[in-house]
This record gives sequence, structure tokens and C-alpha cells, in this order.
Amino acid sequence: MSIKNKVKNKAKNKIKKVAFKVIKPFLPFILIIGLLFFAICTIIDAIFVQEVQTDSSDLPPEQAEIRNLCIEK
Repeated sequence: MSIKNKVKNKAKNKIKKVAFKVIKPFLPFILIIGLLFFAICTIIDAIFVQEVQTDSSDLPPEQAEIRNLCIEK
């Protein structure tokens, strides 16, 4: 291994260590925000699917047509 490669590897390792030390205190917050985002997306998706599957026979024809156009997109 040449000296140039050794220096490159040492520099990369130092950069990785410093980056991890900087990010490490924020990891719990990043995980919490990610989990909240996932939970909110899941809830919104479930509500949307439930609304799409509801019976639309009681809607006026104009609203039923608009609803069908929105679903087709």
C-alpha cells in the first residue's frame, strides 16, 4: 500500500468518526421524527382508503361525478 492510500484511508476514517460524533446526539430525535412521520402517513392513508370505499349512492349526482373524477386521477 502506498503512503498516499494510507493517508487517504486515515483521513476518511477521521472524517467518519467526526461526522458520527456530530450526528450521534441527534439520532434519537431523527428516529422519533421519522417514526411520527410514518405513523401520520399510515393514518392518513387508512382514512383515505376508508373514504374511497364508502358508499356514494347517497351523494347528489354532481358530487358523485366529482368524486369519481378525483379517484380516477
